[in-house]
Amino acid sequence: MGAISALAFAVAVAGQPAFLRTACSSDSPVVAALHAGDPVEIRFALSDASGTCYKVAVGGHEGYVPAAVLSGMDAFERERKTASDVDLPRLMRAHVDAVRNGFPLATGEAAAAAIRLLDSGQPAEALQVLERIAKGTNSDPQVFALAGVAAYRSDDVRRAADYWSRSLALRENAAIRQMHRKAERELAADRSAETKYGTRFMLRYDGSAISGETARAMVSVLEEEYSRIDAELGCQWGERITAIVQTRAAYLQTTEAAEWSGGQYDGRIRIALMEGDRVGPATRRVFSHELVHACLSSIGKWPAWLQEGLAQKLSGETLTHAARQRVQSYFRQGRMPRLDRLGQDWSRLSPSHAAMAYSFSLAAVESLAETHPGMSYRTLVHSPHLLPQVTAALNQRLAQ
Repeated sequence: MGAISALAFAVAVAGQPAFLRTACSSDSPVVAALHAGDPVEIRFALSDASGTCYKVAVGGHEGYVPAAVLSGMDAFERERKTASDVDLPRLMRAHVDAVRNGFPLATGEAAAAAIRLLDSGQPAEALQVLERIAKGTNSDPQVFALAGVAAYRSDDVRRAADYWSRSLALRENAAIRQMHRKAERELAADRSAETKYGTRFMLRYDGSAISGETARAMVSVLEEEYSRIDAELGCQWGERITAIVQTRAAYLQTTEAAEWSGGQYDGRIRIALMEGDRVGPATRRVFSHELVHACLSSIGKWPAWLQEGLAQKLSGETLTHAARQRVQSYFRQGRMPRLDRLGQDWSRLSPSHAAMAYSFSLAAVESLAETHPGMSYRTLVHSPHLLPQVTAALNQRLAQ
């Protein structure tokens, strides 16, 4: 498989005139006019007698479009139906988006408050709100499903599994089934039971693999790196963040991540132990990488290239001149897609394709200083309306 076929999966607007609307109905108000080739990020689908329409994000706008105006949907459906547990962070975000419009009116206001709490990095408070709602209903699978997401992000995996089980008993759902399966596997495989606390972090670790002294040093590193990254990006995380450290075998067994993966962020930071019972530069780097993901997730939703490019840049990685030349050569030859046409999930790429995708994203972020001198990362991530023009300029720069 060539690099472009591995990375270019994306849904786009087909070649006919189309409009993004506030609802599925063809007479709903228009949010924006769409153009052929505009990249589309699918949020969720709605189906009724008139057919299927999708909640989507396009060019900084969100709204609804009928399935007929989209191209690439066959590939999208294959991707969705074969999604594995390593897609769970994306699936959880998609489920929150679906629930945002799916609560019954009786619980809508409280549910909206819970979702805002989840979006702002306050899952424990969101869980309290959702549990109050759950006490008043035994028939809403979405309430239980979202309570499971809040519990999972609060590192209460057993409670998450229980809520997802209650949701599934009411209505089968493939994404929730995957989350439930992951939670059950995690309960069986995760041996990280010891804890250490800092101001912003709770570290959970395997006491048979690292000492208490090393765990305390890890908490200090997390606090230091968070302060540095917060200064760069302006994080908006509300509650103490959970970080989990496991042996590599336990990490792979629990997450089913790709062999090349060393860390993961799914509402909690999880890393594989890589330097034994010590905290060296590799451990600091992977903590920093996942902290950037946590920070960006607290601010908003971002394309994978920006997430991964900033995570590498702010964890201290740089591209050699030769690597940058290779990336630009691939781009000019059409062996790499444009940034706005990269897929959102890279977790199932082969090691070689993953390496190229990460190099491409780092090259893009490093080029920001050339295309937008004086623009800080903080300015960019707190001004999402700038992203389309920034992306276009970076595509042009990388093609030179």
